[in-house]
This record gives sequence, structure tokens and C-alpha cells, in this order.
Amino acid sequence: MNDKLDGLEVSLQIIRKRFLDRVEVWLKTASDFKLKITENSWTDAQLDEVYMQLHKIAGSAQTFGFPELSDCARTAELAVERLSWGKLNAGERCFLEIESFIVVATSVIVSSRNNVADVVRNIELSEPSLTVSTEKLSVFLVDDDDLLRDLLTRSLLNDGVQTWVESDGNAAMLRLKEFSSGLPRNRPDVIILDVHMPGVNGLEILKYIKNDERIKDIPVLIVTRDTSESIIMEGISHGAVDYISKPFDIRCLQAKIQEIARAHRTKILIADSDTFLSRAMSRRFQQAGFSTQEVQDGGRILDAILDYKPNVIILEASLPGLDGISILHKMKSGKDIKDIPVIMMSSNYDSETVLQSFQFGAQDFILKPIDLEEVVARSKGIARRQRLQDYLE
Repeated sequence: MNDKLDGLEVSLQIIRKRFLDRVEVWLKTASDFKLKITENSWTDAQLDEVYMQLHKIAGSAQTFGFPELSDCARTAELAVERLSWGKLNAGERCFLEIESFIVVATSVIVSSRNNVADVVRNIELSEPSLTVSTEKLSVFLVDDDDLLRDLLTRSLLNDGVQTWVESDGNAAMLRLKEFSSGLPRNRPDVIILDVHMPGVNGLEILKYIKNDERIKDIPVLIVTRDTSESIIMEGISHGAVDYISKPFDIRCLQAKIQEIARAHRTKILIADSDTFLSRAMSRRFQQAGFSTQEVQDGGRILDAILDYKPNVIILEASLPGLDGISILHKMKSGKDIKDIPVIMMSSNYDSETVLQSFQFGAQDFILKPIDLEEVVARSKGIARRQRLQDYLE
């Protein structure tokens, strides 16, 4: 193995070889279909098969490092779609685009195979290189593209991430029911969900997750080749924390998973007597991947802090039962809670309250009415600094 290659690059080269092998096998089907076009003798089943194969190649080729093949497959895919609609001259156009795809695919296979084979030749496929992660994460991956699944699984393993994998929506639903009925420690930190899959589609699965009390807080990242605003907005509205479009850079996806997992493990305690505002903040934090808990009564907050062990507290200065300054003062004398960062909020600017807040350890002070995006951004920054401080200590 080339010592200069990291585990991810090795995995990518392995999957690239398998991808090229698969494309080469499928070229025979493409050639047969081209002949069917000249004879005007194709069936709907053959048309669907060719369309789906081109769709998969177009979605995967760029991720595996073959952008020209991705572009050519996408053009051919559109031509097949026009043929299915019975458009004028669609047969001639489809013939030309399929032929162009075959030429480009053959060229890519010939020019790339030797380079890929040199890297792969001495790699033991059953023993991917693993890097021990300092922070154990777990991911549930649902995608019907087996090559992408394999690449993602290998890249996650290389980062020391535990993975559960399913290839279709029905199997994913069964797995989610297992997560729901099992112990919290046996649930994933992040779910990666392909939108378009056989069986139950990704958006239906997403709605199921967010309606299950036991697993609804697990952040979901949707993956789709359909970047239409309606699909993305539907995913976000159903509770996805973010989306990534195919084809994607595998390293960018890795970084996004790590970011989402860290945010999800960041617990925010929101202490505000305004139920509407508290719920709005909670929803926005959850959309950003955080876990949240709400408290409306100052008299209950110390118990909530001890039970929930938040990473950041959003604290209203004028809580009923026990005001924010008194809570800060009590936290200061609590061994296990004195270092938890607090962002103080108030409807009124009072210099004495501001001064006392910082004297008793508040990290920040925000004046109402608040900007939800600003609160989330400030909380992220404080949580990040706290993690760094904990690491250095």
C-alpha cells in the first residue's frame, strides 16, 4: 500500500475500481438499448432500467472522481426521459446521447483503470485502514446506492465511527423501531438519509423519526440529487438539520457529520417564563442539531441543571420563583455546575443587572427581543470554546 495514501483515499480507490467494473458491465446493456432504439422495439421495462442506471451513474461518478462521465450520463438520462415522453425526434437524440455515453465511459475506463489498479492491487479489501477517533460517534446510513454506501461506510470506519447501514426505506423503518425500543446508548448520533429510495422514501422516514418521542432528537442529514427548492424545504420543514446534494465531496460530508454530531451532543437548557419564545428557541436549536430542555420556573432550574447537565444555559433574568441573578449566584457555589456557560437574557437594559450577570459568571448578555439566529450562533461559539477549554484541561 502506498504509505502516502490515507485510509479515506484507499477506500475511494477501492470503490472507484468497483464502480468502473460495474460501468463496463453495464455498457453491454447500453449498446443493446441503442440497437433497440434503431429498431423501435424497446419495452417500458427496458426504458426504466436504462434510465435508472444512468441516473445512478450520473449521481455517483463525480463523487468517485469522474465528472465528465457524470455529465455525459446526466445528458443521456435526460434524453431517455424525453424518449419516455414520446417527444418528437426523441429516438434519434437518445441514440446519439447513449452512443456518446458509451464512448466517454469506455475512454474513462481505459484511461483510469491502470491508475486505480496500481493503488488497489495490494490492498486487502476486508481490512480497511482504521483511525481511532478521540470522540466515538455512531451513524445510521440509509441509501440504495451500494457503492456510495460502501464508500461512506469505509470513510466513517476510517474515522472510528460506528455505522448501521440499510439499503431501502422498509428496512430502515424496521431498524428505526429497534432504535426506538432499545437503550439510548444504542442509538445513532446522526442519521444520513437518502431522499429517493425503493419502498418508503426518505421524507416519509424523516416524518416517522420526528413523530417518535424516543428518537425524534436524533439529527437527520438528508442526501439527494434533487436540489429543487421544494424537496429541500420539505426536508427541512419535517426536521432535517441540513441537506447535502449528490454528487458530493466525501471529505465535506465527513466534516458535516462531525459538526452535526458535536452540535447534537451539545445540550441547551432554556430557562424562560415566555412559553412561546422558549418553544421557538428550542425548535431553532433542534433544527441546528442541538438537544434542548425547557424550564419556565426559576425554582426548578437548579434541579434541571443537575439532572440534564447542559453544556450551555439560556437564562432569563426575571424568572418567577428564583430570578436569574440568584440562580447565577447559587451556581457559583455548586461544584458540578459552576463552570457551565450561561447566556443571560433580559427584556430591560439595566446596567446593574448586566454588571451582576458578568460578576457572577455569565458568559454573555442578550437584550430582548432576541434574534434566534444570533442566539444559536452565540451558543455555538460558547460551546466550542468550552469544549476546547475542557480538552486543554
